[in-house]
Amino acid sequence: IFMTTLGNHDLNNVGASNWASSVEIKMFLNPRNAPAGQEERFYSFDYGDAHFTVLDSNPGGAVGPTQTNWLANDLATTTRKWKFVFFHHTSYSCATGLASLGSDANVRATWGPLFEQYGVDIVFDGHDHNYERSHAVDDFAVGGGSGPDGKSTIYVMTGGGPGTATESVAMYTFTALLEHLRFGFGSALSVIIFAVTFLLALAAIHLMGTTLTEPAS
Repeated sequence: IFMTTLGNHDLNNVGASNWASSVEIKMFLNPRNAPAGQEERFYSFDYGDAHFTVLDSNPGGAVGPTQTNWLANDLATTTRKWKFVFFHHTSYSCATGLASLGSDANVRATWGPLFEQYGVDIVFDGHDHNYERSHAVDDFAVGGGSGPDGKSTIYVMTGGGPGTATESVAMYTFTALLEHLRFGFGSALSVIIFAVTFLLALAAIHLMGTTLTEPAS
């Protein structure tokens, strides 16, 4: 089963305001408990004693009053023991270097106080293509002010993709092949896209200190 959240690549071809026309929304059937007109853009569901809240963190108005008020009510009214939230753009990131994007200050300032106030156990996000796990973050007081108040949340950024070096190369190469098909095998641009993407994959492996040789089993 897949429970999906909108990321920036989902909206590249349609634009933030046309999120309902994105491939993700058309392909997957997600819970429809958001306000009218926002169904499947964000939602929540329960599994056992866990409550999951899924948000749209894309720029362009998503991180606004409609979704934020819904989020506050959703977290305040659940009776489940465990609370988990996931969305795309990371609130906290230490990523630096090639293609790093860093923390999304708007997402952090808007939703961070609610996560802490209502006892969200773990927030999962991505966007930066690596893995990070925070300590228990207590950056806000109830009401949105700064300063610790004893309420905290752990953040896990899991944007790293496959776990081995060769799998990473395969992923990037497959992406390049898709672009190759999109622009046509005969075009110079497609060849450039393929070559650059493959080289970036190799560079990423080098920066991670890994090689193309799998460890002995």
